[in-house]
Amino acid sequence: MIIRLALRHITVVGHVECGYLDELMSSCDILCVQENHLYYEHKNFLTTINVNFSGHVNMCDENNPLCSLRLQNGGLAILWNNKMNYSVTNLSLPVHSDRIMAIRIDSSDSDPIFVINVYRPSPEYTTGLYSECITDWQITLEWLSNEGTLISCGDFNGQLGQQWGHRARSQGNDRGRLLGEFVIAQVLLTSTHPS
Repeated sequence: MIIRLALRHITVVGHVECGYLDELMSSCDILCVQENHLYYEHKNFLTTINVNFSGHVNMCDENNPLCSLRLQNGGLAILWNNKMNYSVTNLSLPVHSDRIMAIRIDSSDSDPIFVINVYRPSPEYTTGLYSECITDWQITLEWLSNEGTLISCGDFNGQLGQQWGHRARSQGNDRGRLLGEFVIAQVLLTSTHPS
């Protein structure tokens, strides 16, 4: 199975990025979005941009009673081409977090592929919450580890130092240290993109 996966960091504010997202959707099968910054009542907007795409969208802090009154702090989406509807399943994860979501892609010619989209807390949140989110990610990876191929993508909000490659920031931070330790412990391959 060949899947074209688009990994881009896009801050979606209102309807400004529709053309760009539609263009991305035309060139991929799966699009993972973090920080959609949509109002709660518009959270399904992303699934209306391209008629050939379906998906699952959630908001960070969507259980907050004030979420419909303010712009959200983030939000996640995994969008997929409708030709994959027969093989995509939205997963209920073993952790109860609005900062992680996953889908399963079944194929008759290979093991399932799991796409895990994560959004780690921004610097306004405590390092303790960041660490809890890393734990949720670890639990999810362990839960799926023997099931098929895992692809994690997201906005990790941690600054990895230069030892992680030329595209990483020169100075790391505590979040980057936690993220780096996690990546090493889980034996994950990385691609860094400074924000």
